[in-house]
Amino acid sequence: KRIVNPLTALNESLHDLLAHKPGVTIPHRQDQSEIGEVARSLETYRRAADEGEAQRHAKTILAEVASLLQTADAPEEFARRLMSKLVPALQGLCGAFFLLDEAAQRFRIIGGYSYPRRHDLDWSFAMGQGIVGQCGKDKKTITLADIPPNYITTISELIEVAPPAIVVVP
Repeated sequence: KRIVNPLTALNESLHDLLAHKPGVTIPHRQDQSEIGEVARSLETYRRAADEGEAQRHAKTILAEVASLLQTADAPEEFARRLMSKLVPALQGLCGAFFLLDEAAQRFRIIGGYSYPRRHDLDWSFAMGQGIVGQCGKDKKTITLADIPPNYITTISELIEVAPPAIVVVP
């Protein structure tokens, strides 16, 4: 039983790994025996398999985004398509796409995904104004975590929720 039960558990984990089941855990990794060595090897395989799957997923999304670049007829259409692909892939709540109006030197919203577009607000930002304008000026990603309550909310017909983080990418 000291050998058969752990081997059976490891075999079940291996079958789950090969079936690409999410959240597979490898038992007996802490054992200081040959069973533990096999378990640690399986854990190394599991991590490599997870990383490979993440890379395949990222490459698929990149290929789809590249296709969007080629097929969009207008910047607004590209923004809508990009955000509808990118936001769910990143498990985001919503997203907005701003484009620099070079004549006015302002970033104007041209599309988004599940964003609360209010028509009573000016959806443009000067270079350096707000996090959108600052991100554009510095050409660096800005990440805000631990968002205070009521700082910004995602609004849909069904819910209003504060995001856990805000990420602005140039």
